Amino acid sequence: MKTTYWIWKDASCNGINPDWQELNGREFYAFARSPEAQGRYFVRLKSTEPDGSDGEIVMEANKANYDDWLREKNHANYLRREGIGIEIISYHGLEGDDGVYGEELLEDTNQNTEDDFVESEDLRLLPQALATLNDEDRQIIDYLYLSDESNSLQGYADKMGISKQLAYSRKKRALMELSKFYIS
Repeated sequence: MKTTYWIWKDASCNGINPDWQELNGREFYAFARSPEAQGRYFVRLKSTEPDGSDGEIVMEANKANYDDWLREKNHANYLRREGIGIEIISYHGLEGDDGVYGEELLEDTNQNTEDDFVESEDLRLLPQALATLNDEDRQIIDYLYLSDESNSLQGYADKMGISKQLAYSRKKRALMELSKFYIS
């Protein structure tokens, strides 16, 4: 089980598009004891293979990445030390016969495909729905919702020379007409 060591050629890059330099174990430990390594951070990534055949990697990281790694490592050590029957496993290590890794089977809670579809359908139907509106209704919808600027109901009333109450009535009527198109 070989360990591979990687450091940044230029420490000032702070992990942004670094040029990497590979070191052997002896070179890395000499580097780690040198003044040049002061204030630099390194993380150890364990083997992903159960038998450790792919080795470990020690690589340089910025402070934020190092802190994240250390927090995860300490948490795993705590669970291992305190937990009875708890075993930490990597979803990535759970590769199926079909080549799909475990993390690919997890639900992405940041994305809702159904909502994305409904929104795209709503946007596709919007021109047709707007075409059903009369000029006054289309004008207020354009002003309040479709303009690149953030416009207010009071701004619309001032622009049209009407009361805010009348502007509100037009807005309400236009939205009711649009909702009929989407509900049916």
